[in-house]
Amino acid sequence: MTTITNYFSRNKSSMDTILVSLLLGALTLLLGLELFFALSWRMEHDVPNLHYVAFLIDRFDYVPYRDIFETNLPGIFLLHLAIGKLFGYGDTAFRWLDTFSLFLLSAVTWGILRRFGARVAWAAIVLFGLSYLQRGPDMSLQRDYVGLLAVATAVFLTIQPRSKHKNLRLVLIGLLFGLATAVKPHLAIGLPFILLYLLWMEYTAAANRRWANIFQPALKIGLLAIIGFIVPLALSFLWVWQLGALPYFIDLFSTYLPLYLQLDINLQIVQGFARVAYLLRNFQLLGGYGLWLVPAVLGLYLTVFRTKLPSATKQTALLLAALALTYSFYPVLSGQFFPYHWIPFLYFVILLAALVLVPLPSEIHKNFERLFPVLVLIGVILFSVRTAPNFRKQLLGKPPTPPKNGLVDEIATAIKDQNLAPGETVQPLDWTGGTIQALLIAEAPLATPYIYDYYFYHHISEPTIQALRADFLVALAAEMPRLIVENQNKARVSGPDTTTEFPALRQFMNTNYELVYETPDFQIYQLKKFAPQEK
Repeated sequence: MTTITNYFSRNKSSMDTILVSLLLGALTLLLGLELFFALSWRMEHDVPNLHYVAFLIDRFDYVPYRDIFETNLPGIFLLHLAIGKLFGYGDTAFRWLDTFSLFLLSAVTWGILRRFGARVAWAAIVLFGLSYLQRGPDMSLQRDYVGLLAVATAVFLTIQPRSKHKNLRLVLIGLLFGLATAVKPHLAIGLPFILLYLLWMEYTAAANRRWANIFQPALKIGLLAIIGFIVPLALSFLWVWQLGALPYFIDLFSTYLPLYLQLDINLQIVQGFARVAYLLRNFQLLGGYGLWLVPAVLGLYLTVFRTKLPSATKQTALLLAALALTYSFYPVLSGQFFPYHWIPFLYFVILLAALVLVPLPSEIHKNFERLFPVLVLIGVILFSVRTAPNFRKQLLGKPPTPPKNGLVDEIATAIKDQNLAPGETVQPLDWTGGTIQALLIAEAPLATPYIYDYYFYHHISEPTIQALRADFLVALAAEMPRLIVENQNKARVSGPDTTTEFPALRQFMNTNYELVYETPDFQIYQLKKFAPQEK
């Protein structure tokens, strides 16, 4: 820190220092203001659905995979269950938790980048914070972001100086990646590069640098990290086994999940060479964050070739570059390039981009050499960083947009107006259209294991989907839910081997249910000749 202070005192009147100070001051003020207003935002998109699953497990003793047909790993359910038990299932607690998580990630980011200079670390914190918020509540506490906090903490531990507790550190690094994987399995792809970095540091620190002597350290590093990695995964699956849900999990993930993974971002089935072309086409877009590569490459160059930083610090920059490259492939693994799938890449590329502000040697006196990196970063910020639409509305004195433009609250109110009795259930016909969130608000229990209905409309020629359709009808007939809520704004599959029709379901509804609430966006059907009764 003394070195950083001396740097600023020597250059306190230089143009680049003044410009950077003004820039970071303005951006920090903007981030603080947006964080304050974001506290009144509400949950959106698929995060409320995960919250609803946890709510069912918590309040109604539903068993995941047996009573709720869901393709997420158990780690994310445990996380949302913990949130609900500790803070409740409302929006306010969720927003405070999201804000606190960003503060935690910022603290970790500072720990990673402080060796490059205070303004580098601060710039990364502010730029990622603004980039995270600019997508609005759709991005809040997504699985990719939650897992990133564990990955970033593992990076922080990785770059710490050698200590007598290095074995514990290896286990903790593996543990953190295990936690991230339990939430989103693709996040594990960064672990091999972390282990290679640790192995390289072990090799460079050795007195006798011979590759023949590397086998034993490599074995030790890998083994300790794997032990830590397995622990959270084993505990989460032990929970599933203890609930008696492991056979259902295995069946779901071995039969249905391979079909689901063939859907693209537009919910179309893409296979063979067409899928390869689809992956390449969407990969090269980099989620719209490709412009950050310009300051990222420049920052890496300046750090490695133009500074007099210690070699270990320069190697940290190379590790960050490796992770940015690795996580650029992260969305390719699932083939679904939604904005939140790019969060890990965005984080590491912004860390690299902040390196353009790394303190340059005192012998560089030309203002152009000092100003050029700063101007590049400013240019990218102007093109890439935006404020969230909700924030812009709030600055004009308007309230933030409610979930699905008010549709969620409308559905929730309509369900509550039906005065469900204890034991009565509701069957949604939706995915991320807002009905599941409405059920959470109305505290209405789910009728069948099928929380979503898109399962029934893709790969319709496959025995797996035909079996799911049949099982859904059997479950409906057995439960006879009080209400069925059909959302017309739900995401729909399209293309070959898909359909929008489910004749047997429609016949079941026509026979047993009557329409009691209708809008252009959704309909509520009630069981015919309904008489309230205890179940």
